[in-house]
This record gives sequence, C-alpha cells and structure tokens, in this order.
Amino acid sequence: MIVVGGGLAGIGVTTDLAKAGTNVALLEAREQIGCGWTGRSLGLVSLGLGDHPARLASSMGRADAVALLRF
Repeated sequence: MIVVGGGLAGIGVTTDLAKAGTNVALLEAREQIGCGWTGRSLGLVSLGLGDHPARLASSMGRADAVALLRF
C-alpha cells in the first residue's frame, strides 16, 4: 500500500497500517516529512507529554521514550 503525503494525517495512517502488519510506503514530495501544511498551520498538535521521562521509559522502553522525547 502507498500513502501519498507526509503530513500529520499521512504519518498517522502510515504508522497505523505498519503496526497492523501492512506493507506500506509513505511518499512525500519534500525532503522531510511533516514540514508542509502541517508544519505551517495555525493548528497546534500536542503530544501531551506531561509524564515524567522515567515513567515513559518504564512503560514504553528506554529507546522509544528517548526517541519520543527527542521528536
């Protein structure tokens, strides 16, 4: 399956499909995903990371927690 567009919706759909075991590719015209209209809109996206980093690491694993916090 191919998802066209690396904005917020495209990234989310691609992630969900991959987690479900679908062989999926994300196509984006720009050099970096999430930098088109998603990156310039007035809408705000919050990860809701109000949790302490140590609790994140214990619940999702250290490597994933570090990757999420660096995002």
